[in-house]
Amino acid sequence: MLDMAIGESSKIESEDKGKIDSIVQKVRELNGRLADIRREQVFQRVSARIVHCVRYGRLLTWLCYRNEKLNFETSLKRQTRKL
Repeated sequence: MLDMAIGESSKIESEDKGKIDSIVQKVRELNGRLADIRREQVFQRVSARIVHCVRYGRLLTWLCYRNEKLNFETSLKRQTRKL
């Protein structure tokens, strides 16, 4: 296909330059939005990891407490049996 531009070349070039500048600006805006989305995703992942670690830490603390309580109760029962 042959595409021919007929008319004053400076007018055609200035119109094309305006369109290109507009497209370039839109691409920059989209890249900026994409960068914002990526930062938000990283933040969400880090937040989720922190929440997971806190919950896991609480679980481990509770399990250790429960284990020590059971050990203490078991040792008390053994001591009372010996008496």
